[in-house]
Amino acid sequence: MSPWETCRRKLQSQLSANEFDSWIKPLQARQFGDRLMLFASNRYMHDEVQHRYLERIEEALAGGRDGSHPIEAVKVIVGEPFASPPKGPKASRSNGAVKQPWQEGRLRPAFTFENFVVGECNSVPLAVAQQLAENPLGGSNPLVIYGDVGNGKTHLRDAIGHRIQERASGRLKVVICHAQHFVRYMVEAFKQRGNAVEAILRHYQAADVLLIDDIQFLRRAPNTQEEFFKIFNILYDRGSQIVLTSDRHPSRIPDLDDGLKSRLAGGLNVAIKPPDRSMSIAVLMRKAQQESISLSSEVLGRIAHKAASSVRELLSALHCVTQMSKITDSGITIELVDEALDGFFGRYNQHVGLDDILSVLVERYDVGRSDILSVRRSQHLVHARHMGMYLARELTNFSYSEIGKAFGGKHHTTVKSACGKVAELRRAGPSVEAEYLSLVKQIRG
Repeated sequence: MSPWETCRRKLQSQLSANEFDSWIKPLQARQFGDRLMLFASNRYMHDEVQHRYLERIEEALAGGRDGSHPIEAVKVIVGEPFASPPKGPKASRSNGAVKQPWQEGRLRPAFTFENFVVGECNSVPLAVAQQLAENPLGGSNPLVIYGDVGNGKTHLRDAIGHRIQERASGRLKVVICHAQHFVRYMVEAFKQRGNAVEAILRHYQAADVLLIDDIQFLRRAPNTQEEFFKIFNILYDRGSQIVLTSDRHPSRIPDLDDGLKSRLAGGLNVAIKPPDRSMSIAVLMRKAQQESISLSSEVLGRIAHKAASSVRELLSALHCVTQMSKITDSGITIELVDEALDGFFGRYNQHVGLDDILSVLVERYDVGRSDILSVRRSQHLVHARHMGMYLARELTNFSYSEIGKAFGGKHHTTVKSACGKVAELRRAGPSVEAEYLSLVKQIRG
C-alpha cells in the first residue's frame, strides 16, 4: 500500500465523514522520490488543506514510515497530476478499462446549492442554475456564468452537476473539466500517434451534460479551439446541456474563434458580481459558524470592508485574522483585524498610485482632472473629489496631508472630513457601497 493510501486510511478514522469527503478524499497524490505532491482542484481547497490538514497529513505519513517508502516533504499545489495516455491496454480492477486523465473530472463535494450563500449580487445566476439543474435538457443552451475570480462561478457549475446526478440517478452522463486541463490533454494528444485525439473527442461528445470551467483558457490554443468547437456543435445539435464559466462575457474573450464566440454569446449569459456589504457579512458569518468562531458585528463589518473584492478573498481574510488571533493568543478585535489584514492585502497598495485613482475618477464621473483638483464646489465635483480622497486613503499608504497635496493642495482636515463623509454614505445605503466597490475593482484592474 502506498504512503498516501496509508495516510488516507488514518485520516478517515480521525476526521468526520464530511471533513474527509470534502477535503481529503478529492486530493490526488504523486510521489517523487522522498517527496509527496498533493493536487487540489482549486485555490480554495488548496488553502483549506494547507492551513487545516497539512500538519495532520505530515503526522500520519511520519507515523506510517517503514523504511520502504520514506516521505520527507509534502507539498500541496493547485492542479491535476497529468499522465500521458497509456500506449497499450492495462488491466483494471473494475472492467478492464483504464481511465485516462481526461476522464477524471470531479465535482467538489462542498460546492452544492445548499452551501451557496445568496445575495443580490448572485441571486439571478443562482436561480438560473437551480432551474437548469431541475430540467437539464430543457434549459437555455449553452449557459455561461461569467465574472471575476473567486465569486462562485465554479461553485454554481458544480452545484448544477451535483443536483443533476442526484435527480438523474445515473441516467445522464455528466462530464466535468477545466478548460486549461482540456487544452493540456489535447496538446499531449496531438503529439501521440494513433487515435489519441479521437478518443478524447468521443469521451466529451458522449456527454448528456458538459460542465467546463474557465472557458477563456481556450483562447491560447487555436487548434484545441477547433476540436472543442466540434464537441460543442455535436452536443448542441443533439440537445445535450452545456454549462460554461468564464472570467468575462464570451464576446470579450480575445483570440477566440468567431464561430465559437458567436455560439457562446448566443446562449444565456449571466453575470455573477462581487459581494456587496450585506452578502460579505453573511459569507463571513456562515464560515465563522462552521468554524465555531465568535465574531462581533463590528469585526465582521471590518473584515468585509477590508476584503471586498471576492468571496474567496473574504474567506482568506477571515483565515488570516483567526490565525493571527491564535498566534498572539488574543481575542479578535478591530485592532487585530487591522494589524492582520493591512499586511495581508498590502499587495494591492503596492500597485495603486494617486494617478491611477485620478484617472479612474476622470473616466467614471466624466470630469476633467483639473476640475477634481480645483476649488469648484458643484455637487457632482464634490462627490467625485471626496470619493477620490477616500479611495486614496483606503488603497494607498499616503497620509491625509499627502493626499491633500495631491488633490490640489487641500488641508489634511479637509481630506479627513471627506473620508468620514464617504464612510457614512457607504454605511447608509447600498448604492454608494456598490459605487465604491466598482471603483476599487476598476482601479485594481
